[in-house]
Amino acid sequence: MLEDKIKSYSNSRNRIWWGTGRTLTSLNLNSRNEKLSIPKLSFTDIDINGNFVDYRNPDQKIKSAAKFDRVKDFLNYPLGLSLPYEYNHLTFYFTATDWIAPHQIRYSYKLSTKNNGWSRPSSENKADYRNIPHGTHTLQVKAIGASQEWSETLEYTFTILPPWYHTWWARTIYFFLGILLIWGYANWRTTALKKRQFQLEYEINEATQEISAQKQEAEKQRDVIEEAHTEIKDSIQYAKR
Repeated sequence: MLEDKIKSYSNSRNRIWWGTGRTLTSLNLNSRNEKLSIPKLSFTDIDINGNFVDYRNPDQKIKSAAKFDRVKDFLNYPLGLSLPYEYNHLTFYFTATDWIAPHQIRYSYKLSTKNNGWSRPSSENKADYRNIPHGTHTLQVKAIGASQEWSETLEYTFTILPPWYHTWWARTIYFFLGILLIWGYANWRTTALKKRQFQLEYEINEATQEISAQKQEAEKQRDVIEEAHTEIKDSIQYAKR
């Protein structure tokens, strides 16, 4: 008895044939029409300052700095993330599932506080942002595959806390320092004006005294001249007589 062996063969009409010595089966690939699906998108990880973080077991430095509510089930990213300003370099990783054509998946993303719009679709499954300003931000990601239909937009909201010089207590200090500087300048200016006023009054008083002395000297000289004039007149009158 001959041993049955399975053999397969494909022809130029896009048909596959396979069988044994007893049976023969064919499949027409032209009639196979699988429905293209929209990619299913999800976040996977978030790196901080270029370093991988295990949010279920973070190191002491990250544990004391990062605040969050919980870690997403079966994934490695936190929900309700809040970070100090010095941790403002974040790298977000995401992935999309498309069983028919995974190699055709492209991603696009944008940050709500940036005005750059959506990024150009790319196969790279990460978004890297450096020097993120303080405030609450929302990262939006979407994916497109062989179906040429965009997936639902996936969103992730996080907060970068302000640096110490932008906190409310720092601004309060700035306010009172501003008032103190204004008061100091006004006080200095008033003192300078009073000093100048005193100097001017002294100069005016000295000038007045000098003018008064010159006036008195002029009056004395006038009296001497008048007296000499009178004597001359009397001498002339006496000479005439």
